[in-house]
Amino acid sequence: MSAAGPFTFDAYGNAQITIRFALVNVGTSPAFGVHPWPEIHAPIVGITTEFSYSDLQRKLINKIIKEKNLNSVGYTIFPGEPPRTVEMTVPWMANDLKRVTQKTKMVFPCIVGAVLYRASVDEEIHKTGFLFDVRRLTKGNPSPLGFRAEGEIPADELVFENSPAPGNIVD
Repeated sequence: MSAAGPFTFDAYGNAQITIRFALVNVGTSPAFGVHPWPEIHAPIVGITTEFSYSDLQRKLINKIIKEKNLNSVGYTIFPGEPPRTVEMTVPWMANDLKRVTQKTKMVFPCIVGAVLYRASVDEEIHKTGFLFDVRRLTKGNPSPLGFRAEGEIPADELVFENSPAPGNIVD
């Protein structure tokens, strides 16, 4: 996963980032309806004590399975195929962002989500979770510090790091 566009913050308090996914089938059967489902979340560092990325992943997966017709979305990816590149713009709505910026000027966003798909042999929905911390490059290195929720951060100043937070639902 990488930034395909800047991380922008608008005058209405919303934010968004365009993400590039490289989807690969590492299994032995074709995968159908392959689709990433990302969201942006952030704890309030130093304040939030009850924040579970795995709970957020579980809620997102359950919501997608309940609300979406998964037979009509996604890609078919065969084993051994080159990566399928998919770009998606992910919003961070003003009310969610405000929850964080009311308490601190710095944000520590994490892309929380899952890739859902079906195997050729059954109709069961399989899930591979992902958690990536969004970091801004400072002097060429990812900053462990957050960044201000304002203006625009160019794509070439953003890096996604595997989050050390517990989570990543896989089945």
